Amino acid sequence: MRTTEEMISFYESIFNADDLCYMVLGAMTSEEELENNENNQKQLLEISKFIRENINKIHFKTPELKETVKTFMENVPEIVERYKIENN
Repeated sequence: MRTTEEMISFYESIFNADDLCYMVLGAMTSEEELENNENNQKQLLEISKFIRENINKIHFKTPELKETVKTFMENVPEIVERYKIENN
């Protein structure tokens, strides 16, 4: 298992890469990833919780990017819940 510092570094590299950031965020909440896939739903919730808890430790290249990621991660529980409701 990776340390908190390693995970922070990992997410910094994703969020600060223009060609990766939005692609990864979109893929995390895609219908293909979440529909009828409880394991992916749980993993996404864990990832979003980690990022929310460590948002101030992650170095973003702009304040706007930080706010975008923060808002996105705050919405993850609602997104996952919608898939749970729709698929039950």
